[in-house]
Amino acid sequence: MSSLRYRIRAASRTVFSGWSVALALLSIALLGPFLDPIRALAAPAGETWLHMRSTVLGQYIRDTLILAISVPVLAGLFGSVSAWMVSRYDFPGRRSLEVLLVGPLAVPAYISAYAYEGIFGYFGPFYRLIRNILPGLALNRYPDISSMPGLILVMAAALYPYVFLLMKQAFRNNISNALEASRSLGDGAGRQFLRLALPMTRPVLAAGLGIVMMEVLNEYGAIVYFGRNTLTTGIFRAWFGFYDLSAARRLGGFLMISVFLFLGLEQYLRRNRGYGLSGKRQAPLERIPLRGLRGMQALILAAVPMFFGLVLPVGRLGTWALRELPDARWSGIFEGLGNTMLMSIGAALLITSLAVIIGYSRVRRPHRPLIALSDLSLMGHSVPGAVIALGILGVSSWLVSLTGRSWLAAGSIGLLMFGYATRFIAVGQRPVSAEMEHRLRVFDEAARSLGRGSIHALVNVHLPNMKRVLLAAFSLSFLEMIRELPLTMILRPFNYTTLAVRSFELASNEMLQEASLPAMLLVLIGIAGVLVFQWGEVIRND
Repeated sequence: MSSLRYRIRAASRTVFSGWSVALALLSIALLGPFLDPIRALAAPAGETWLHMRSTVLGQYIRDTLILAISVPVLAGLFGSVSAWMVSRYDFPGRRSLEVLLVGPLAVPAYISAYAYEGIFGYFGPFYRLIRNILPGLALNRYPDISSMPGLILVMAAALYPYVFLLMKQAFRNNISNALEASRSLGDGAGRQFLRLALPMTRPVLAAGLGIVMMEVLNEYGAIVYFGRNTLTTGIFRAWFGFYDLSAARRLGGFLMISVFLFLGLEQYLRRNRGYGLSGKRQAPLERIPLRGLRGMQALILAAVPMFFGLVLPVGRLGTWALRELPDARWSGIFEGLGNTMLMSIGAALLITSLAVIIGYSRVRRPHRPLIALSDLSLMGHSVPGAVIALGILGVSSWLVSLTGRSWLAAGSIGLLMFGYATRFIAVGQRPVSAEMEHRLRVFDEAARSLGRGSIHALVNVHLPNMKRVLLAAFSLSFLEMIRELPLTMILRPFNYTTLAVRSFELASNEMLQEASLPAMLLVLIGIAGVLVFQWGEVIRND
Protein backbone atom coordinates (compact mmCIF):
# COMPACT_ATOMS: atom_id res chain seq x y z
CA MET A 1 0.00 0.00 0.00
CA SER A 2 2.81 2.37 0.88
CA SER A 3 4.56 1.56 -2.39
CA LEU A 4 1.37 2.37 -4.33
CA ARG A 5 1.08 5.67 -2.46
CA TYR A 6 4.69 6.46 -3.31
CA ARG A 7 4.13 5.75 -7.00
CA ILE A 8 1.02 7.93 -7.03
CA ARG A 9 2.89 10.81 -5.37
CA ALA A 10 5.82 10.43 -7.77
CA ALA A 11 3.49 10.39 -10.77
CA SER A 12 1.62 13.48 -9.53
CA ARG A 13 4.90 15.36 -9.01
CA THR A 14 5.89 14.46 -12.57
CA VAL A 15 2.56 15.32 -14.18
CA PHE A 16 2.14 18.60 -12.31
CA SER A 17 5.76 19.75 -12.60
CA GLY A 18 6.53 23.21 -13.93
CA TRP A 19 7.57 21.92 -17.36
CA SER A 20 4.44 19.80 -17.73
CA VAL A 21 2.21 22.74 -16.76
CA ALA A 22 4.07 25.04 -19.17
CA LEU A 23 3.67 22.55 -22.03
CA ALA A 24 -0.03 22.07 -21.30
CA LEU A 25 -0.79 25.80 -21.00
CA LEU A 26 1.11 26.73 -24.16
CA SER A 27 -0.53 23.94 -26.15
CA ILE A 28 -4.02 24.95 -24.97
CA ALA A 29 -3.33 28.62 -25.78
CA LEU A 30 -2.16 27.73 -29.30
CA LEU A 31 -5.19 25.46 -29.83
CA GLY A 32 -7.74 28.05 -28.65
CA PRO A 33 -8.10 29.94 -31.98
CA PHE A 34 -9.08 26.75 -33.84
CA LEU A 35 -12.17 26.12 -31.75
CA ASP A 36 -14.16 29.27 -32.58
CA PRO A 37 -14.63 28.65 -36.36
CA ILE A 38 -15.73 25.07 -35.65
CA ARG A 39 -18.18 26.29 -33.00
CA ALA A 40 -19.59 28.83 -35.49
CA LEU A 41 -20.86 25.97 -37.69
CA ALA A 42 -23.28 24.94 -34.92
CA ALA A 43 -24.58 28.48 -34.32
CA PRO A 44 -27.85 29.65 -35.94
CA ALA A 45 -27.38 30.96 -39.47
CA GLY A 46 -27.89 34.68 -40.05
CA GLU A 47 -29.35 36.51 -43.04
CA THR A 48 -25.94 37.20 -44.55
CA TRP A 49 -25.03 33.54 -44.46
CA LEU A 50 -28.35 32.48 -46.00
CA HIS A 51 -27.84 35.04 -48.77
CA MET A 52 -24.27 33.88 -49.45
CA ARG A 53 -25.31 30.22 -49.40
CA SER A 54 -27.97 30.78 -52.02
CA THR A 55 -25.82 32.96 -54.30
CA VAL A 56 -22.03 32.63 -54.08
CA LEU A 57 -21.12 29.72 -51.80
CA GLY A 58 -21.18 27.23 -54.66
CA GLN A 59 -18.75 29.38 -56.63
CA TYR A 60 -16.48 29.71 -53.58
CA ILE A 61 -16.34 25.93 -53.18
CA ARG A 62 -15.85 25.29 -56.89
CA ASP A 63 -12.97 27.74 -57.30
CA THR A 64 -11.36 26.49 -54.09
CA LEU A 65 -11.45 22.89 -55.33
CA ILE A 66 -10.10 23.83 -58.77
CA LEU A 67 -7.14 25.70 -57.31
CA ALA A 68 -6.48 23.19 -54.53
CA ILE A 69 -6.18 20.39 -57.10
CA SER A 70 -4.69 22.11 -60.18
CA VAL A 71 -1.99 24.21 -58.50
CA PRO A 72 -0.39 21.26 -56.63
CA VAL A 73 -0.42 19.16 -59.81
CA LEU A 74 1.45 21.82 -61.81
CA ALA A 75 3.73 22.69 -58.87
CA GLY A 76 4.48 18.98 -58.46
CA LEU A 77 5.46 18.75 -62.14
CA PHE A 78 7.70 21.82 -61.89
CA GLY A 79 9.34 20.76 -58.64
CA SER A 80 9.83 17.07 -59.47
CA VAL A 81 11.39 17.64 -62.90
CA SER A 82 13.76 20.34 -61.64
CA ALA A 83 14.74 18.25 -58.60
CA TRP A 84 15.42 15.26 -60.86
CA MET A 85 17.59 17.27 -63.23
CA VAL A 86 19.84 18.82 -60.56
CA SER A 87 20.04 15.56 -58.58
CA ARG A 88 20.66 13.13 -61.45
CA TYR A 89 22.82 15.19 -63.81
CA ASP A 90 25.83 17.46 -63.62
CA PHE A 91 25.78 20.22 -66.23
CA PRO A 92 27.30 23.71 -66.50
CA GLY A 93 25.56 26.14 -64.14
CA ARG A 94 23.92 23.39 -62.07
CA ARG A 95 25.13 24.60 -58.67
CA SER A 96 23.97 28.19 -59.21
CA LEU A 97 20.68 27.00 -60.68
CA GLU A 98 20.08 24.74 -57.68
CA VAL A 99 20.30 27.79 -55.43
CA LEU A 100 18.13 29.97 -57.66
CA LEU A 101 15.41 27.33 -57.97
CA VAL A 102 14.44 28.05 -54.35
CA GLY A 103 14.24 31.81 -55.04
CA PRO A 104 10.46 31.89 -55.72
CA LEU A 105 9.88 31.23 -52.02
CA ALA A 106 10.87 34.87 -51.54
CA VAL A 107 8.31 36.09 -54.11
CA PRO A 108 4.79 35.71 -52.66
CA ALA A 109 2.10 34.68 -55.12
CA TYR A 110 0.23 37.98 -54.75
CA ILE A 111 3.35 39.92 -55.78
CA SER A 112 3.88 37.61 -58.75
CA ALA A 113 0.27 38.28 -59.74
CA TYR A 114 0.91 42.04 -59.93
CA ALA A 115 4.00 41.48 -62.06
CA TYR A 116 2.27 39.04 -64.43
CA GLU A 117 -0.59 41.47 -64.95
CA GLY A 118 1.98 44.16 -65.78
CA ILE A 119 3.69 41.88 -68.32
CA PHE A 120 0.82 40.01 -69.97
CA GLY A 121 -2.13 42.33 -69.31
CA TYR A 122 -3.83 44.38 -72.00
CA PHE A 123 -1.54 47.35 -71.32
CA GLY A 124 1.65 45.33 -70.86
CA PRO A 125 4.66 44.94 -73.19
CA PHE A 126 3.69 41.42 -74.28
CA TYR A 127 0.34 42.56 -75.64
CA ARG A 128 2.00 45.44 -77.52
CA LEU A 129 4.50 42.99 -79.02
CA ILE A 130 1.74 40.65 -80.17
CA ARG A 131 -0.21 43.55 -81.68
CA ASN A 132 2.89 44.57 -83.65
CA ILE A 133 3.23 41.04 -84.99
CA LEU A 134 -0.51 40.54 -85.53
CA PRO A 135 -2.03 44.00 -86.17
CA GLY A 136 -5.50 42.51 -86.68
CA LEU A 137 -5.61 40.81 -83.30
CA ALA A 138 -8.92 41.54 -81.60
CA LEU A 139 -8.95 42.29 -77.91
CA ASN A 140 -11.37 39.46 -77.15
CA ARG A 141 -9.02 36.95 -78.82
CA TYR A 142 -6.07 37.85 -76.60
CA PRO A 143 -5.66 35.39 -73.68
CA ASP A 144 -6.47 36.95 -70.32
CA ILE A 145 -3.71 36.34 -67.75
CA SER A 146 -6.20 36.97 -64.93
CA SER A 147 -8.19 33.89 -65.97
CA MET A 148 -8.21 30.70 -63.92
CA PRO A 149 -5.39 29.06 -65.99
CA GLY A 150 -3.28 32.19 -65.52
CA LEU A 151 -3.85 32.14 -61.77
CA ILE A 152 -2.92 28.45 -61.62
CA LEU A 153 0.35 29.16 -63.45
CA VAL A 154 1.24 32.11 -61.22
CA MET A 155 0.56 30.21 -57.99
CA ALA A 156 2.30 27.02 -59.13
CA ALA A 157 5.38 28.99 -60.17
CA ALA A 158 5.48 30.62 -56.72
CA LEU A 159 4.90 27.42 -54.71
CA TYR A 160 6.83 24.68 -56.54
CA PRO A 161 9.98 25.11 -54.32
CA TYR A 162 8.17 23.26 -51.50
CA VAL A 163 8.05 20.19 -53.77
CA PHE A 164 11.52 20.82 -55.18
CA LEU A 165 13.25 20.87 -51.78
CA LEU A 166 11.63 17.63 -50.59
CA MET A 167 12.05 15.74 -53.85
CA LYS A 168 15.68 16.79 -54.23
CA GLN A 169 16.57 15.20 -50.89
CA ALA A 170 14.51 12.09 -51.68
CA PHE A 171 16.17 11.58 -55.07
CA ARG A 172 19.66 12.02 -53.65
CA ASN A 173 19.47 9.96 -50.49
CA ASN A 174 16.88 7.21 -50.93
CA ILE A 175 16.92 5.71 -54.42
CA SER A 176 20.55 5.64 -55.57
CA ASN A 177 20.92 1.83 -55.41
CA ALA A 178 17.76 1.17 -57.40
CA LEU A 179 18.67 3.78 -60.02
CA GLU A 180 22.14 2.38 -60.55
CA ALA A 181 20.68 -1.11 -60.96
CA SER A 182 18.12 0.22 -63.44
CA ARG A 183 20.81 2.04 -65.39
CA SER A 184 22.95 -1.11 -65.58
CA LEU A 185 19.96 -2.89 -67.14
CA GLY A 186 19.82 -0.31 -69.92
CA ASP A 187 16.85 1.82 -68.81
CA GLY A 188 16.88 5.34 -70.21
CA ALA A 189 16.57 8.57 -68.24
CA GLY A 190 12.85 9.01 -68.95
CA ARG A 191 12.00 5.45 -67.89
CA GLN A 192 14.09 5.79 -64.71
CA PHE A 193 12.23 8.98 -63.76
CA LEU A 194 8.68 7.85 -64.56
CA ARG A 195 8.83 4.14 -63.70
CA LEU A 196 11.26 4.15 -60.80
CA ALA A 197 12.13 7.51 -59.20
CA LEU A 198 8.59 8.91 -58.93
CA PRO A 199 6.92 5.73 -57.60
CA MET A 200 9.68 5.22 -55.01
CA THR A 201 9.40 8.79 -53.73
CA ARG A 202 5.60 8.98 -53.83
CA PRO A 203 5.22 9.58 -50.06
CA VAL A 204 7.61 12.52 -50.26
CA LEU A 205 5.82 13.90 -53.32
CA ALA A 206 2.47 13.60 -51.50
CA ALA A 207 3.92 15.54 -48.56
CA GLY A 208 5.12 18.32 -50.89
CA LEU A 209 1.75 18.48 -52.64
CA GLY A 210 0.06 18.70 -49.25
CA ILE A 211 2.15 21.72 -48.31
CA VAL A 212 1.26 23.39 -51.63
CA MET A 213 -2.45 22.66 -51.01
CA MET A 214 -2.29 24.37 -47.62
CA GLU A 215 -0.59 27.42 -49.14
CA VAL A 216 -3.27 27.58 -51.85
CA LEU A 217 -6.03 27.57 -49.23
CA ASN A 218 -4.23 30.37 -47.36
CA GLU A 219 -3.70 32.57 -50.42
CA TYR A 220 -5.77 35.73 -50.64
CA GLY A 221 -3.92 38.50 -52.47
CA ALA A 222 -3.34 36.79 -55.84
CA ILE A 223 -6.83 35.28 -55.93
CA VAL A 224 -8.71 38.48 -55.21
CA TYR A 225 -6.45 40.50 -57.54
CA PHE A 226 -7.27 38.15 -60.43
CA GLY A 227 -10.97 38.41 -59.63
CA ARG A 228 -11.49 34.81 -58.50
CA ASN A 229 -13.55 33.72 -55.50
CA THR A 230 -12.59 31.11 -52.91
CA LEU A 231 -13.57 30.40 -49.32
CA THR A 232 -10.70 32.62 -48.15
CA THR A 233 -11.79 35.62 -50.21
CA GLY A 234 -15.35 34.94 -49.03
CA ILE A 235 -14.24 35.42 -45.42
CA PHE A 236 -12.97 38.91 -46.22
CA ARG A 237 -16.08 39.72 -48.22
CA ALA A 238 -18.41 38.59 -45.42
CA TRP A 239 -16.58 40.67 -42.86
CA PHE A 240 -15.37 43.78 -44.68
CA GLY A 241 -18.22 43.79 -47.22
CA PHE A 242 -21.24 42.73 -45.15
CA TYR A 243 -19.74 43.50 -41.70
CA ASP A 244 -21.00 40.13 -40.52
CA LEU A 245 -18.42 38.39 -38.33
CA SER A 246 -20.65 35.37 -37.70
CA ALA A 247 -20.91 34.64 -41.45
CA ALA A 248 -17.14 35.04 -41.79
CA ARG A 249 -16.59 32.60 -38.92
CA ARG A 250 -18.94 30.09 -40.49
CA LEU A 251 -16.98 30.29 -43.75
CA GLY A 252 -13.84 29.84 -41.69
CA GLY A 253 -15.32 26.67 -40.24
CA PHE A 254 -15.98 25.32 -43.74
CA LEU A 255 -12.42 26.20 -44.70
CA MET A 256 -11.07 24.29 -41.70
CA ILE A 257 -13.11 21.27 -42.75
CA SER A 258 -11.59 21.60 -46.23
CA VAL A 259 -8.13 21.63 -44.66
CA PHE A 260 -8.86 18.43 -42.73
CA LEU A 261 -10.20 16.75 -45.87
CA PHE A 262 -7.11 17.67 -47.89
CA LEU A 263 -4.84 16.54 -45.05
CA GLY A 264 -6.71 13.26 -45.02
CA LEU A 265 -6.24 12.97 -48.79
CA GLU A 266 -2.52 13.56 -48.38
CA GLN A 267 -2.29 10.85 -45.71
CA TYR A 268 -4.21 8.47 -47.99
CA LEU A 269 -1.80 9.13 -50.87
CA ARG A 270 1.14 8.43 -48.57
CA ARG A 271 -0.42 5.30 -47.04
CA ASN A 272 1.34 2.05 -48.02
CA ARG A 273 3.17 3.84 -50.82
CA GLY A 274 6.63 3.95 -49.34
CA TYR A 275 7.85 0.59 -50.57
CA GLY A 276 10.92 2.18 -52.11
CA LEU A 277 11.94 4.11 -49.01
CA SER A 278 13.39 1.57 -46.64
CA GLY A 279 14.58 4.13 -44.11
CA LYS A 280 18.19 2.97 -44.55
CA ARG A 281 20.51 5.70 -45.70
CA GLN A 282 22.00 4.90 -49.07
CA ALA A 283 25.04 6.27 -50.82
CA PRO A 284 24.46 9.73 -52.35
CA LEU A 285 23.30 9.59 -55.94
CA GLU A 286 26.16 10.04 -58.39
CA ARG A 287 25.40 12.60 -61.07
CA ILE A 288 25.77 11.83 -64.75
CA PRO A 289 27.90 14.51 -66.46
CA LEU A 290 26.29 16.34 -69.39
CA ARG A 291 28.22 18.73 -71.60
CA GLY A 292 27.68 20.63 -74.81
CA LEU A 293 24.18 20.65 -76.30
CA ARG A 294 22.83 18.05 -73.85
CA GLY A 295 24.10 20.10 -70.92
CA MET A 296 22.39 23.21 -72.30
CA GLN A 297 19.13 21.31 -72.78
CA ALA A 298 19.27 20.05 -69.20
CA LEU A 299 19.94 23.57 -67.92
CA ILE A 300 16.98 25.02 -69.84
CA LEU A 301 14.59 22.25 -68.77
CA ALA A 302 15.53 22.57 -65.11
CA ALA A 303 15.32 26.37 -65.21
CA VAL A 304 11.77 26.63 -66.65
CA PRO A 305 9.94 26.92 -63.29
CA MET A 306 12.56 29.35 -61.96
CA PHE A 307 12.00 31.53 -65.04
CA PHE A 308 8.26 31.74 -64.34
CA GLY A 309 8.54 32.02 -60.57
CA LEU A 310 11.56 34.32 -60.17
CA VAL A 311 12.96 35.88 -63.33
CA LEU A 312 9.72 37.20 -64.84
CA PRO A 313 8.15 38.74 -61.70
CA VAL A 314 11.39 40.14 -60.28
CA GLY A 315 12.38 41.55 -63.68
CA ARG A 316 9.05 43.34 -64.05
CA LEU A 317 9.14 44.64 -60.47
CA GLY A 318 12.70 45.84 -60.91
CA THR A 319 11.80 47.79 -64.06
CA TRP A 320 8.88 49.47 -62.33
CA ALA A 321 10.93 50.21 -59.22
CA LEU A 322 13.65 51.99 -61.24
CA ARG A 323 11.02 54.17 -62.90
CA GLU A 324 9.36 54.94 -59.58
CA LEU A 325 12.53 55.91 -57.70
CA PRO A 326 12.52 59.65 -58.58
CA ASP A 327 8.88 60.13 -57.47
CA ALA A 328 8.73 57.61 -54.63
CA ARG A 329 6.89 58.48 -51.42
CA TRP A 330 9.54 57.23 -49.06
CA SER A 331 7.77 58.05 -45.81
CA GLY A 332 5.10 55.41 -46.35
CA ILE A 333 7.64 52.89 -47.66
CA PHE A 334 9.96 53.36 -44.69
CA GLU A 335 7.02 53.10 -42.31
CA GLY A 336 6.02 49.79 -43.88
CA LEU A 337 9.62 48.57 -43.85
CA GLY A 338 10.09 49.49 -40.19
CA ASN A 339 6.83 47.85 -39.13
CA THR A 340 7.64 44.74 -41.14
CA MET A 341 11.11 44.33 -39.66
CA LEU A 342 10.16 45.13 -36.05
CA MET A 343 7.04 42.98 -36.03
CA SER A 344 8.68 40.04 -37.82
CA ILE A 345 11.82 40.13 -35.67
CA GLY A 346 9.79 40.43 -32.47
CA ALA A 347 7.43 37.62 -33.45
CA ALA A 348 10.34 35.43 -34.62
CA LEU A 349 12.03 35.91 -31.23
CA LEU A 350 8.75 35.01 -29.52
CA ILE A 351 8.33 31.88 -31.65
CA THR A 352 11.93 30.78 -31.07
CA SER A 353 11.56 31.28 -27.30
CA LEU A 354 8.29 29.34 -27.22
CA ALA A 355 9.88 26.61 -29.36
CA VAL A 356 12.68 26.22 -26.79
CA ILE A 357 10.20 26.00 -23.89
CA ILE A 358 7.98 23.51 -25.73
CA GLY A 359 10.91 21.44 -26.96
CA TYR A 360 12.56 21.22 -23.55
CA SER A 361 9.25 20.47 -21.84
CA ARG A 362 8.82 17.53 -24.22
CA VAL A 363 12.29 16.27 -23.28
CA ARG A 364 11.79 16.69 -19.52
CA ARG A 365 8.22 15.38 -19.31
CA PRO A 366 7.54 13.08 -22.27
CA HIS A 367 4.01 12.02 -21.29
CA ARG A 368 1.99 10.73 -24.21
CA PRO A 369 -1.13 12.88 -23.62
CA LEU A 370 0.99 16.04 -23.32
CA ILE A 371 3.03 15.13 -26.41
CA ALA A 372 -0.19 14.48 -28.37
CA LEU A 373 -1.63 17.81 -27.19
CA SER A 374 1.60 19.56 -28.18
CA ASP A 375 1.58 17.92 -31.63
CA LEU A 376 -2.03 19.01 -32.15
CA SER A 377 -1.14 22.62 -31.30
CA LEU A 378 1.27 22.71 -34.26
CA MET A 379 -1.42 22.54 -36.92
CA GLY A 380 -1.44 26.33 -37.35
CA HIS A 381 0.81 26.14 -40.39
CA SER A 382 -1.78 23.90 -42.07
CA VAL A 383 -4.69 26.25 -41.37
CA PRO A 384 -5.23 29.41 -43.46
CA GLY A 385 -4.25 32.65 -41.78
CA ALA A 386 -7.72 34.13 -42.22
CA VAL A 387 -9.28 31.26 -40.24
CA ILE A 388 -6.72 31.64 -37.44
CA ALA A 389 -7.39 35.38 -37.33
CA LEU A 390 -11.13 34.79 -36.92
CA GLY A 391 -10.51 32.30 -34.14
CA ILE A 392 -8.19 34.74 -32.37
CA LEU A 393 -10.86 37.43 -32.56
CA GLY A 394 -13.27 35.06 -30.84
CA VAL A 395 -10.74 34.32 -28.09
CA SER A 396 -9.95 38.03 -27.84
CA SER A 397 -13.54 39.12 -27.31
CA TRP A 398 -13.93 36.49 -24.57
CA LEU A 399 -10.72 37.57 -22.80
CA VAL A 400 -11.59 41.28 -23.00
CA SER A 401 -15.01 40.69 -21.47
CA LEU A 402 -13.36 38.56 -18.77
CA THR A 403 -10.38 40.77 -17.89
CA GLY A 404 -11.15 44.21 -19.31
CA ARG A 405 -7.63 44.43 -20.78
CA SER A 406 -7.69 46.60 -23.92
CA TRP A 407 -4.39 45.26 -25.27
CA LEU A 408 -6.17 41.94 -25.84
CA ALA A 409 -8.74 43.60 -28.10
CA ALA A 410 -8.83 43.37 -31.88
CA GLY A 411 -6.43 45.70 -33.63
CA SER A 412 -3.58 45.46 -31.10
CA ILE A 413 0.08 44.58 -31.60
CA GLY A 414 -0.16 41.89 -28.92
CA LEU A 415 -2.98 40.14 -30.75
CA LEU A 416 -1.11 40.29 -34.06
CA MET A 417 1.99 38.74 -32.48
CA PHE A 418 -0.15 35.99 -30.94
CA GLY A 419 -1.60 35.36 -34.41
CA TYR A 420 1.88 35.01 -35.91
CA ALA A 421 2.91 32.67 -33.09
CA THR A 422 -0.18 30.49 -33.57
CA ARG A 423 0.29 30.25 -37.32
CA PHE A 424 4.05 29.75 -37.49
CA ILE A 425 5.00 28.03 -34.22
CA ALA A 426 5.49 24.75 -36.11
CA VAL A 427 8.14 26.37 -38.33
CA GLY A 428 10.32 27.09 -35.30
CA GLN A 429 9.31 24.32 -32.94
CA ARG A 430 9.81 21.25 -35.15
CA PRO A 431 13.57 21.71 -35.76
CA VAL A 432 14.15 22.71 -32.12
CA SER A 433 12.24 19.72 -30.72
CA ALA A 434 13.92 17.35 -33.15
CA GLU A 435 17.35 18.56 -32.06
CA MET A 436 16.53 18.31 -28.35
CA GLU A 437 14.74 14.98 -28.48
CA HIS A 438 17.20 13.12 -30.69
CA ARG A 439 20.68 14.62 -30.33
CA LEU A 440 20.75 16.50 -27.03
CA ARG A 441 18.69 14.21 -24.78
CA VAL A 442 21.88 12.51 -23.55
CA PHE A 443 23.29 15.89 -22.48
CA ASP A 444 20.21 16.49 -20.35
CA GLU A 445 20.57 13.10 -18.67
CA ALA A 446 24.26 13.78 -17.97
CA ALA A 447 23.45 17.16 -16.41
CA ARG A 448 20.81 15.61 -14.17
CA SER A 449 23.20 12.84 -13.08
CA LEU A 450 25.60 15.57 -11.93
CA GLY A 451 22.88 17.16 -9.81
CA ARG A 452 22.25 20.14 -12.09
CA GLY A 453 18.74 21.55 -12.32
CA SER A 454 16.65 21.77 -15.47
CA ILE A 455 17.15 25.52 -15.93
CA HIS A 456 20.93 25.12 -15.58
CA ALA A 457 20.92 22.28 -18.13
CA LEU A 458 18.85 24.34 -20.57
CA VAL A 459 20.91 27.53 -20.32
CA ASN A 460 24.40 26.05 -20.04
CA VAL A 461 24.11 22.80 -21.99
CA HIS A 462 21.31 22.84 -24.54
CA LEU A 463 21.27 26.42 -25.83
CA PRO A 464 25.05 26.65 -26.52
CA ASN A 465 24.81 23.44 -28.58
CA MET A 466 21.78 24.67 -30.54
CA LYS A 467 22.99 27.94 -32.00
CA ARG A 468 22.63 26.79 -35.59
CA VAL A 469 19.17 25.27 -35.04
CA LEU A 470 17.95 28.35 -33.15
CA LEU A 471 19.21 30.60 -35.94
CA ALA A 472 17.42 28.44 -38.49
CA ALA A 473 14.18 28.50 -36.48
CA PHE A 474 14.39 32.30 -36.12
CA SER A 475 15.20 32.87 -39.79
CA LEU A 476 12.52 30.56 -41.17
CA SER A 477 9.90 32.12 -38.92
CA PHE A 478 11.01 35.60 -39.95
CA LEU A 479 10.86 34.78 -43.67
CA GLU A 480 7.36 33.36 -43.31
CA MET A 481 6.03 36.38 -41.42
CA ILE A 482 7.33 39.14 -43.67
CA ARG A 483 5.15 37.77 -46.50
CA GLU A 484 2.01 36.88 -44.51
CA LEU A 485 -0.96 38.91 -45.79
CA PRO A 486 -4.43 37.59 -44.73
CA LEU A 487 -3.69 37.28 -41.02
CA THR A 488 -1.93 40.66 -40.95
CA MET A 489 -4.79 42.44 -42.70
CA ILE A 490 -7.38 41.11 -40.24
CA LEU A 491 -5.49 41.53 -36.95
CA ARG A 492 -3.37 44.64 -37.57
CA PRO A 493 -4.04 47.82 -35.62
CA PHE A 494 -5.86 50.66 -37.36
CA ASN A 495 -3.69 52.39 -39.98
CA TYR A 496 -0.85 49.93 -39.32
CA THR A 497 0.91 48.95 -42.52
CA THR A 498 3.61 46.50 -43.55
CA LEU A 499 5.38 46.04 -46.88
CA ALA A 500 2.97 43.23 -47.77
CA VAL A 501 -0.13 45.25 -46.86
CA ARG A 502 1.11 48.44 -48.56
CA SER A 503 1.98 46.68 -51.82
CA PHE A 504 -1.41 44.91 -51.81
CA GLU A 505 -3.36 48.11 -51.18
CA LEU A 506 -1.54 50.02 -53.93
CA ALA A 507 -1.91 47.18 -56.43
CA SER A 508 -5.62 46.80 -55.58
CA ASN A 509 -6.04 50.45 -56.60
CA GLU A 510 -4.30 49.69 -59.92
CA MET A 511 -1.20 51.63 -58.82
CA LEU A 512 1.13 48.84 -59.91
CA GLN A 513 4.19 51.01 -60.47
CA GLU A 514 3.80 52.63 -57.03
CA ALA A 515 3.38 49.15 -55.49
CA SER A 516 6.65 47.95 -57.02
CA LEU A 517 8.97 49.57 -54.46
CA PRO A 518 7.48 48.03 -51.29
CA ALA A 519 6.99 44.77 -53.16
CA MET A 520 10.61 44.80 -54.38
CA LEU A 521 11.91 45.51 -50.87
CA LEU A 522 9.88 42.59 -49.56
CA VAL A 523 11.24 40.32 -52.29
CA LEU A 524 14.85 41.39 -51.76
CA ILE A 525 14.66 40.69 -48.01
CA GLY A 526 13.22 37.27 -48.72
CA ILE A 527 15.71 36.45 -51.49
CA ALA A 528 18.66 37.38 -49.28
CA GLY A 529 17.51 35.02 -46.53
CA VAL A 530 16.53 32.16 -48.84
CA LEU A 531 19.67 32.23 -50.97
CA VAL A 532 22.10 32.43 -48.05
CA PHE A 533 20.66 29.31 -46.45
CA GLN A 534 20.23 27.46 -49.72
CA TRP A 535 23.78 28.20 -50.87
CA GLY A 536 25.14 26.81 -47.62
CA GLU A 537 23.00 23.69 -48.09
CA VAL A 538 24.26 23.18 -51.66
CA ILE A 539 27.89 23.56 -50.56
CA ARG A 540 27.42 20.99 -47.77
CA ASN A 541 25.72 18.47 -50.09
CA ASP A 542 28.42 18.78 -52.73
